[in-house]
Amino acid sequence: MVLGRAAEIARASGSSRTGPEHLMIAMLHEPEAVPTQVLAPLVDLEQVEAALRDMMNAPEDAGGGAGAAGAPHLWGPEAAMTMGHGYIGVEHLFLDVVRARDAAPARALARFIDPGEAEAAVLAVMRSPAYRGEPFASPGRVFLPDGQELDDALRGALFDSLPDGATISFNWENGRPWVRVTGAAGETRDVLNAALARLGRPGVE
Repeated sequence: MVLGRAAEIARASGSSRTGPEHLMIAMLHEPEAVPTQVLAPLVDLEQVEAALRDMMNAPEDAGGGAGAAGAPHLWGPEAAMTMGHGYIGVEHLFLDVVRARDAAPARALARFIDPGEAEAAVLAVMRSPAYRGEPFASPGRVFLPDGQELDDALRGALFDSLPDGATISFNWENGRPWVRVTGAAGETRDVLNAALARLGRPGVE
């Protein structure tokens, strides 16, 4: 849901790609997520978002650390793998984004708090006994065909294939990536197959 919301924020801002700045704003809008709960007592989240939007409107920040136009960078897996987790949560997205110190989110946070302190606070929660970041079941999810990865090219094609008003979520289960589309007519399978067809890859039956 956060990834889908980030894509909507990018489109609304006139951006041709989803960057870490859009992803960070989407995370700030997720009150139950670990990063938001950790950051809320430390910084004013509205001020962080305002700083990000100022950067988004500044020409020198047009890039923000994202990949090629239309192909979102794959945030999250590196942090998840480093911690030995077989799933990707908002907290993993946050860690990967904030560790890119030259990108807009870390620079926006740095106006109010040391990004390293924010990273350490999130890690402390994730390493505590109270952390329950287990993969969630999602009705309607569709797994990618065997042998295919949820790489940047496929994510870009998924966003390009997404119907107006729809959102998309991604996750992994037992090492296999899946997608789920909500908020529009049509099956997740149809959107996934349309995206795979854009790339000339085999679809799912």
